[in-house]
Amino acid sequence: MLQSDVALLNEKVNAMSGDSDGDGVADLFDADNQTPKGVAVAGNGVALDSDGDGIPNYKDGDVFTPKGINVDETGMPRDSDMDGVPDHLDKEKNTPPGALVNFKGQTIANSGSLTNSTALLPSIYFKFNSATLSTSSYESLTAVARYLKENPKITIVIRGYSDPVGSESYNKALALRRAKAVKKALNEVFNVKGNRLQTVAIGENDKLSDNYKINRRVDFKLK
Repeated sequence: MLQSDVALLNEKVNAMSGDSDGDGVADLFDADNQTPKGVAVAGNGVALDSDGDGIPNYKDGDVFTPKGINVDETGMPRDSDMDGVPDHLDKEKNTPPGALVNFKGQTIANSGSLTNSTALLPSIYFKFNSATLSTSSYESLTAVARYLKENPKITIVIRGYSDPVGSESYNKALALRRAKAVKKALNEVFNVKGNRLQTVAIGENDKLSDNYKINRRVDFKLK
């Protein structure tokens, strides 16, 4: 056997046995041999993308985005006007900043008082397994704070929800953290007195939609 043949054979053997990124897929068969350490990959060595939105799971803020939904660079459904309602559910995609919207993202005219109902207040949505408020959440909370300031005798219940991923007890605790995060923001950012804000965890019960993203929310009810 010629020396060049031996070298070529060794190269092939090394390629078959080598795994540059340590993902368990040999370099010869690895379509991406620079996968970050610890990232779950498919059989071809490419980082998993469970919902097929083009954002690998390890970078995806919502690994269960419904098929065909337009997402941002973090894998979250786009919310172009940042009103708290994602574009694919938003009937009015150009809502002005801070506008009061319903669950369809449609602007609600300010008639001076909403004393009789909180049904028109926007829900606050969260990323998967998170109780951290997003920038768009603060836009929505502006409307909630305005409602409370226009109705100073009103006390509301902040109700936290979750999707069904995980145990019921964990989801209930997560839902409570979400409700408390909203209460803290209303109190510390918008100066709404804490004694007007009660928190409660609903958890994965009373789901609003089969869309997991919609169920990762906080909404409001008159006490």
